[in-house]
Amino acid sequence: MSSPLIPMNLDEWDMPTLEKLIKLRDIERETFDFKGPEFEKLYEHLCAFANYPGGGIIVLGIKPIKPKKIVIGFRKAGFRSKKEDWIRDELNNQMAIVDPIPKVTPKILADENDNRLY
Repeated sequence: MSSPLIPMNLDEWDMPTLEKLIKLRDIERETFDFKGPEFEKLYEHLCAFANYPGGGIIVLGIKPIKPKKIVIGFRKAGFRSKKEDWIRDELNNQMAIVDPIPKVTPKILADENDNRLY
């Protein structure tokens, strides 16, 4: 189930949209997930979304805030600026583990306020 708050068109994604979504504690669902900046086991999530009709959206660089193993919110962790090629390479490495290779359309957002990528 998707949410009307989550843009399904990549052209609609920008930093103000991301800022709104990370304020919503219950925004994650079957077709939308936040992941931190680590690529470890990202292939599992890519595989799950590839098997879901219509796919889904994974936003990298967003960590959950969970002091007692319960998610109470999210925070931006991001990637250092000027790492776009590295991010794409890591994403391609994770995609290569999934068979068949899923169709992934990356979009990198830059936050000029904290000099990070998402």
